[in-house]
Amino acid sequence: MKKFLSFISFATILSFILSAFAKPYTEILRFKTTQQIAPRTYYEKYELLTDEGFVDINCIKLDLIDSGFDFDVLRAGVANTGDFVYNMVYNQIDKNPVAAINANFFYTNTKTNYNKIWPIGISVSGGKILSSPNNKQNTFPAFVYTNSNEILFDYINGLSYKLVNVDSGYEFKIAHINKFTGDLTYPILFTGDYVQKTIGDKYKGIVELIIKDGIIKDIREETPAVVLDKDEYLLAATGNYAKNLKTNFKVGDKVEIKIDLSVPLEKIKAAASGNTFLLKDGKILTFTHEIAGRHPRSAIGIDKIGRYLYLVAVDGRNGKSIGLSQGELANFLQSIGVWTAINLDGGYSTQLIAKDNDGNLKAFYNTGETRKVFDSIAAFYKYRDDKISTFYIDCPDKVFAGEEYPIKVFAKDRFYNTITYDAVYLKVYQDAYEIDIKDGIFTPYKDGVVTISCVYEDVYQKAFAQKKISVYKPEILTTSKKQLKLMPGESLALRFYIKDKVGHFKEIDPRKVQAEENPAFEFKDGIFIAKSNFRGFVTFTYKDLKCSIPVGIGETLQLLRSFDYLALSWPKGVSMFLSSKNKTQGKYSNKIYFSVSSTKGKSFKLDFKTPVDLTNISKISFDICANNVKVYLGFKMLSGTQKEVEITQLKSDNFKSYSLNVESYKTLDYILLIPQKTQGYIWIDNLTGDVVNLPPVENINQYVAKFDEKLAKTSVIFLTKGFESLPSEIKKKVESNLGSYLKCYSLEKDNPPYEKNEKFNIVFLRTKSGSILDFSYYQWMRIKNLSAEKKPLIVVLDIPFESLRQDEKDVLIRLLKSRKAPSMIICTTSDYTRVERYDTLYIGYASSNNLLAKSSAKSINLACDVEKGYIYLARGH
Repeated sequence: MKKFLSFISFATILSFILSAFAKPYTEILRFKTTQQIAPRTYYEKYELLTDEGFVDINCIKLDLIDSGFDFDVLRAGVANTGDFVYNMVYNQIDKNPVAAINANFFYTNTKTNYNKIWPIGISVSGGKILSSPNNKQNTFPAFVYTNSNEILFDYINGLSYKLVNVDSGYEFKIAHINKFTGDLTYPILFTGDYVQKTIGDKYKGIVELIIKDGIIKDIREETPAVVLDKDEYLLAATGNYAKNLKTNFKVGDKVEIKIDLSVPLEKIKAAASGNTFLLKDGKILTFTHEIAGRHPRSAIGIDKIGRYLYLVAVDGRNGKSIGLSQGELANFLQSIGVWTAINLDGGYSTQLIAKDNDGNLKAFYNTGETRKVFDSIAAFYKYRDDKISTFYIDCPDKVFAGEEYPIKVFAKDRFYNTITYDAVYLKVYQDAYEIDIKDGIFTPYKDGVVTISCVYEDVYQKAFAQKKISVYKPEILTTSKKQLKLMPGESLALRFYIKDKVGHFKEIDPRKVQAEENPAFEFKDGIFIAKSNFRGFVTFTYKDLKCSIPVGIGETLQLLRSFDYLALSWPKGVSMFLSSKNKTQGKYSNKIYFSVSSTKGKSFKLDFKTPVDLTNISKISFDICANNVKVYLGFKMLSGTQKEVEITQLKSDNFKSYSLNVESYKTLDYILLIPQKTQGYIWIDNLTGDVVNLPPVENINQYVAKFDEKLAKTSVIFLTKGFESLPSEIKKKVESNLGSYLKCYSLEKDNPPYEKNEKFNIVFLRTKSGSILDFSYYQWMRIKNLSAEKKPLIVVLDIPFESLRQDEKDVLIRLLKSRKAPSMIICTTSDYTRVERYDTLYIGYASSNNLLAKSSAKSINLACDVEKGYIYLARGH
C-alpha cells in the first residue's frame, strides 16, 4: 500500500502543488443536455460555469426499471498487462454492451515484468476472483453485482485465503491473490486467466504448485517457467512457506481453495473497488482515501430507489475543463440525485465508453493521454428483437437552404437496440420531396421549418419516424479574417462562413469560394497567396453571396517624426536645441541636453506632444546617439497598458540606426531617460515606420443598421474614445447632442461595475487575460440576477467577443438569450467598427484605430436602442 501511495504522489505531484489547496468552487450556471443512445441508456452532458472555471461532466445514465441490464467487470485479454476500456468492451461486442467505465486504482510494477499491473482493491469477473481485497479493512468500497441481479455498494474485506489438503486437512495460508510486486516474502495465489505462465527459477528456493480441477498437477522447485492454462491455479512461495508446501502437499493430492470474504464470493458475479465512498445513503462522509486537487474523475453511483445507475466521467487537464476534487464531485453527484457512489480511478485512467445511436461503441470521454487500466465495469442489455419499431434520423437540427448535409437513418427495435434493415424498403422525405440518402447527403430546398420523414414498409412490418429541422436562408458571406496583412511570398488559409441576419452560421468549404483575378495575389483551394504589393479590397464569392475585405500586401516606408519641429515636451532642468549637423531627411534633428544635481532616483520623460500612432505599422526605425544616459521608449499596448522598451548599445559619438517590431503596440507616447551621470544628452532623428499597405475602410459592412436620430431618446451611446481625447470639433458636436441620449459612456474610461437605470441595466465586465473566466464571481452573479429582470440588459466587455473560445461564447449566449427583455453586448476590437447578430443577440464591436480615422465618417460610435433591442452606429455626431 505504501508503494501505491508513493506512486500516486509521484505521478500527480505537480497537480497537487497547483490545485491541492484550491478553494471549493461556487457554481454560477449549469447547462444540461440529454439524449437516448441505447436501450434504457441516456447520455447526459453537464456544463458548469464556476468562479474557478469551466467544468465538463459526462454521464451515462442507465434506467434499471425493466431488469434488462446485466453487469460484469472486464479485463484485458492478458489481464496483468492492462488495456484500454474500449478494447475490453469491444472484445465482448457479441453480448450487446451498452456502456463501460474504468474501475480500480492500480499499481504499476517497476520490479518485474511478470506482473505488470495489479489493482489495489477487489476485482471479480464472471464469478472468478481476479484480485483479492486490500488488506485494510473497510477502506476500499466496491461496486458489487450479485448472482441474483442485485447492485450493492459495500466494503468487501478479505477474511482469509487458504489452500486446504482435503485428505490431510492441512491448511496453508495465502497472503494475496494475483497481487505481486516482485516480492515473494509471503505466498501468492495466481489464476491462469490472470497470468500466462509460472514465475520460474528467478527466486532462490521458490516452490510452485500448479492446481487444476482441484488436484495438484505439478510441484516445481527452481525450474524454468512453463505455460499456465486459463483454468489452472499457481501457488508460489519461498523460504519456510516453500518448505511447508513441499512437506504437506504432493502431486495428485486433492485440494480446495478457500476464499472467505465479508460478502461470500459465491454470491458475487462481478465486483470492482474504488478508493472511497463519495456518497453513502445520501450523505458525504469523511473520505477513507483522497487524491487531492482537481483532476479528471471517474465515479459510479445509484439513486435512492435503485432506479438509475450513473457512470460519470469528469473532464480535466486540457485547458478547457478544470476537473473536480473528490469533494466537488461528491457535491455534484448529490445535486443530480445520486444516493450512494464510489470514486473510481481518475486522471489519465478516466474512460467512459458507450454505444451511440449508430450502434457502434464510442468514447464519450477519455483524456488525450489515456493510459491502459486493469479493469472496467460494463453494462450489457439482455433484450432485443428483430422487428423495427422506429428510426433515429441522424442529421443536423439547424441547416441552411441549398447546402449539403450528411444524413444517416438507423433502425431501432422496441428496446432501442440498433438493428439492420433492407434499405430498399426505406423512403426518406423532406416534406414532399424524396431524399436520396445513398451517398449520405441531403440538401434542404427552402428556408423555414421542414420535416424529414422516414417510412419503412415490407411484407412483415411497417415503421415511421419524423424529425423537424430549422432551415435558414444564407444571406451573408464572411471570413474569419476581417483584414489581410501579408508580405509578398506569404500565404494564409482562409475560413469562410455563411450567415443569416439572425446570427445562425455555418462554415463552408473554402475550396468552393472564388476570388477576383489579380496579378498581385492568387486564391486557390482556400489559400490566399500574396505575390506583389497591393492595397485595396478583395471580393470573395460563394454562389450568389459576396464579401469584401481590406487587403494590404507589402509595406511602405513612412516618416513618422522628422524632429524638425518641437515634437517633444520636457521637464525643467533639460535644455534642447535643433541641429542640422546630422540631418538625413528633414531639415533639423533634436539634440537634447540634461543637467541634474544627482543621479540617485532621477529619471524624466520626454513626452510626444501628439503620441505617434502605430496603427498598421509593423516596425519602426530611428537614428539615435546618447551620452551618459539609459534610454527607453514608452508605448501604449493594444490592451491599453503601458510598456517601456530599453534601447541598448547606445553610442555617444555616432548615430546608430535601430528597429523595433511594434505590431502589438498602439502608440508611442514618450522617451524615458535615466541619467547615469549628472550631465549628458540624447540626439534623435528620423523616426520612420513600415506601414502595411491596407486601404482606408470606407464602408463598415452589411451588418450595420442605419442610424436614426429619432431613436436617440431611447438610446445609450458609447464613445469609442474617451471624451477628452476627441478632436475639438467632434467634441463640440458630441456635446451638443448628448442631451438627446439616455446616457453616454466611454469604452476607454473606468465605468461603474454596473448601473440600474429606470429604463435599462448595464454591466461593465473586467478581465485580465482575455477570457471570461477572469470575470469575478460577483460579476457573474450580477449578470445572472439582472438577467431575471424584465428591463433591457447591456453587457459591456473589455475584450472582443470574437476572441472568445466557442464554449465561452456559448455561455454568454445561453445566459442572455433566455431573457424575455432585449440583451446586447458591447465590446472593443482591434478591427474596424461593426455590428453583428449572433444567435439572437446583437453584438457591437467598437474600434478607435486609424482605419476609422481614415474612413468616410469623422467619428464612429456605437449606440444601443434599449427599447428596440438593437445596436446601430452613430456616425459623425
